[in-house]
Amino acid sequence: MAARPTTMWLTLKRRMGLDGNPLRRRSDVIAAWLTPLAILIFVAVIPLAAALTSSVARSDNAAVARAMPTWHVVTGRLLRSAPGPAQTDHGANLWTEEVPARWTFDGRQHTGAVPVVAGSRAGDLQKIYLNDGGRVQTPPLDAARLADRIDTVTFIVMGVIAMILLTLTGIARRFLDRHRLAAWESDWLAVGPRWSHQG
Repeated sequence: MAARPTTMWLTLKRRMGLDGNPLRRRSDVIAAWLTPLAILIFVAVIPLAAALTSSVARSDNAAVARAMPTWHVVTGRLLRSAPGPAQTDHGANLWTEEVPARWTFDGRQHTGAVPVVAGSRAGDLQKIYLNDGGRVQTPPLDAARLADRIDTVTFIVMGVIAMILLTLTGIARRFLDRHRLAAWESDWLAVGPRWSHQG
């Protein structure tokens, strides 16, 4: 049992190109470190990305909240039901959908898409927020919805970062493979004729 850690350590050193093998090329060592390096970058970048995502989302939401007192509030009637249940997680989460509605503003009737709580039914009356130009505005998110939005965007950002790192790692591996193949061919052209001459 005492030999297992030593064996595992030697295996790890060999895989990472740290065993001092004279036949191992520099490109082999670089290739061995690509995946650990990508993981380290991912772990280092994710907290920064999460903090940036949270900051941007909160800043945007605060800007919407500051603008809201200048909006006009009208009552519209939904022309179509909003898909999805009204609540999820036993009421802990709410989400919105855009559905067509009809309302009156400045003495004229308007029709367009408005954000409503999922599960709202056709014919329901809905508060609609409009700017001075009569364009539909989305009200600011409450704390629970804002936190849910931040979590969702952060998850998407994590996926994008992971895909970028995987793509860059794959490109680097392909480049290193071509470099190694060219080096092997060059070495064979140098050594092969000697073997043939000796034979």
